[in-house]
Amino acid sequence: MQVFKAFMKVLKKKMSYAIIYIGIFLGIVIPMATTQSNSGSVKEMFSEECKSSIALCIFDEDDSPESRAFSDYLGEKYTLKSLENDEEVLMNALYYFTVDRIITINKGFSDKLAKGEINGIIDSQHMHETTKNMLLDQDINSYFSAVSAYVEGGADTLSASRSAQDALMTDADVNAVSFKDDANDKNPDHFFSYFRILPYILTASIIGTLCPILMIMNKKEVRFRTNCSSLRPSSYTKQVFLGSALFVVGVWIIFMIAAMIIYGGIFSGKAWLAVLNSFIYSMVAASIAVFLSTFITNVNIISFVNQIISLGMSFTCGVFVEQELLSKGILSAARFLPAYWYIKANMMLDGTEVYSGTQFAQYLAIEAAFAAVIAILTLVVSKARYNSTALPKVRKLTSA
Repeated sequence: MQVFKAFMKVLKKKMSYAIIYIGIFLGIVIPMATTQSNSGSVKEMFSEECKSSIALCIFDEDDSPESRAFSDYLGEKYTLKSLENDEEVLMNALYYFTVDRIITINKGFSDKLAKGEINGIIDSQHMHETTKNMLLDQDINSYFSAVSAYVEGGADTLSASRSAQDALMTDADVNAVSFKDDANDKNPDHFFSYFRILPYILTASIIGTLCPILMIMNKKEVRFRTNCSSLRPSSYTKQVFLGSALFVVGVWIIFMIAAMIIYGGIFSGKAWLAVLNSFIYSMVAASIAVFLSTFITNVNIISFVNQIISLGMSFTCGVFVEQELLSKGILSAARFLPAYWYIKANMMLDGTEVYSGTQFAQYLAIEAAFAAVIAILTLVVSKARYNSTALPKVRKLTSA
């Protein structure tokens, strides 16, 4: 086990770098995972209680029945506040979030609305492009579109305004389809979002930390000394794999402990399947790191290659963007990447897809197959490098 001991000595020297790297990624993944717990559901975001928390100040310079109908429409959905029409007062109100939006209904509002002209009929002021302001813009645009449709249908402007208000104030009962078994799964709704982000974190942290260590092990000076010994190339590679596996398991355990801290205790139910899924994928990431280290000779390009692999798989396989939002072409290409199958398995656990034990096991088997294939490729490349650095055989000279 001489190679394994040498690997652990190098790892000990590089441990400070590894700790910093893991800490940085933990600082990224923890806020990303916990944000969803504070954001609430989609239904809560678009509820009338949420809209009523948005404060508006409206100045009606047109003072017509149509402009008052528009003000009444906004007043029923949002909270109206009165402010002095002074620029300094209004700017302070926006700055200190006394109001979220200041809307001025310009003169000629009713005339332009009757002609179907929407541009310039109101002026709007707000500080930031927040979710609240986006929601408000959506309601305003929907109102003007509905009024224009009624006017084109032959209704007068006032009747169109009232009809649009009645139509838009009708609530639709929207239910999100989920295949999650709430009776047996007591994990939070955002629990599996943590594990959805893990492929990027594991890939980037393992490659970024493990590759420099393995490159030291693959230096010519080290390999020449190894070739002079009785150690077989396969034994050398196996010992490197063992040291890499111990390091990767340690990184994986850190992320699992972090998950338990965030979500309050020991895992339960399908959470253990997510743990198993992440463990298998960590072995895939380790195999990729070992494979890259067999032919990369420049330490400076490790970061570049690392970002291509980790970000590339994350964007194409559904880590950052849900798979249902990606095009068929991208998903077809992503099938040849291990992160795709990790996300497919995670989608079964979070309720996006119907859970099937057989199908879930197939996804895990495909991930494990990726790790096995990459390991075989590493053995082949390592053997080729061994042969290229082998010392030439000395011929025995015989006297004539």
